[in-house]
Amino acid sequence: MSESKTKKRGASGIGAERLAQLNAGAQAITLTECLAVDFAALMGNIVPGIDDDALAEMTSAASAGISRRMPLAARLIGERLGPSTFETLKQHSSDTVRGWACFVVAAGENMTLAERLAAIRLAGRR
Repeated sequence: MSESKTKKRGASGIGAERLAQLNAGAQAITLTECLAVDFAALMGNIVPGIDDDALAEMTSAASAGISRRMPLAARLIGERLGPSTFETLKQHSSDTVRGWACFVVAAGENMTLAERLAAIRLAGRR
């Protein structure tokens, strides 16, 4: 395989314009796009009221895997804006943001398992 084709397969193959769209809330088309999203940038762009400390914590976790960043994002959003943020996040075009909504529900303390599963199930329907 040629070197140019190899480069286009990874995150470095995502153009700056497309990356900016993803970080502004566009839906990812591929797993590579999903993994390339800058969570701090996305959070700053689409979560009104999120504070600079939360964005700094998210930025510091940028090198962590997605399985660590998803619950961190949900915790930061939930702690600062409360679980009611779920209703806004679950409607978003970004699959990453809808994922955050599911993690916010999973972290909720006042819901039964059945209620959590029902809420998350609704998050996937748009």
